This record gives sequence, structure tokens and C-alpha cells, in this order.
Amino acid sequence: MNWSLACSTRPRRSDPTSAQTRSVKKLKARGRIVLTGTPVENHLGDLWSIFDFFSPGLLGSAKDFKAFVKELNEQQDAKAYGTLRRLVRPYILRRSRRTPASAPDCPEKTEMRVDAASPRSKAVYYERARGRSAERLKTADGMPAAAWF
Repeated sequence: MNWSLACSTRPRRSDPTSAQTRSVKKLKARGRIVLTGTPVENHLGDLWSIFDFFSPGLLGSAKDFKAFVKELNEQQDAKAYGTLRRLVRPYILRRSRRTPASAPDCPEKTEMRVDAASPRSKAVYYERARGRSAERLKTADGMPAAAWF
């Protein structure tokens, strides 16, 4: 059967060999979209899985993409992710609470602050790591990785 549109609301199919993933990818349709409530920047494996559903091959095979991401991570340079960011950005439509048109549809944000003490050694380690990350983000090309989309 040929469909006009195939839509996935559960894009986390990080195992490309699973029966569920293979079945979903066999759907024949003129177009495919993915709707997800999970930010795609949580894990790049999820990003690959999403793109492999609606645009197979755009990010290469799972093996090739994993090697590409490993290479990016080894560079330890936020600018290295710019190529990937520029490739996927045109395909992503992101709604946020800050978008006036969608704000009425979003529930109020609930925050609960809980302070937890940590050993001094962990606090020192955390501050050093935070400082290094902040410095890398200052020199990043475009937006920081956490604000890709």
C-alpha cells in the first residue's frame, strides 16, 4: 500500500536492525515527517534515527554517522559541529514556549529548586568542567550545541 504521508511520533529507533525499525522504514509514502517532544540534541544517535526515517541516507549509515560523531567529539571544538548543524537545520521546525503563536498551547512551566550538598572534590571538579565548557561556547561558530534548534 502506498500512503500519502507517513508520520512517526516515536522516532527513538536507535537500533537500526530492530524489527520495529525495519517495519516502520518499509512504509511506502510520498512524504514522511517526524513529530517529537524530545529535543533532538539530547543524543546524536536519536538525531540520526529521526533523519533515517524521513530522509534515509542524508546522514549516512548508522556506522558512518557514529564514526563522524566520534571524530567531532575527538576534536573537542564546538565549531566542529557547525557542519552537522547547517545540514540538519533546514529540516527542523521547533516550537517553543517563547513562540507567541504556540504559547497558549503550552502548559505553564513548573520549576522546583532543590539544593543538594556535594563533597568539595566534586564541587571543584564541576566548576572546572563548567568553566571549560563556557570558554568553548564563547568561541563556538553560531549557536552553542544545547541551542541548536
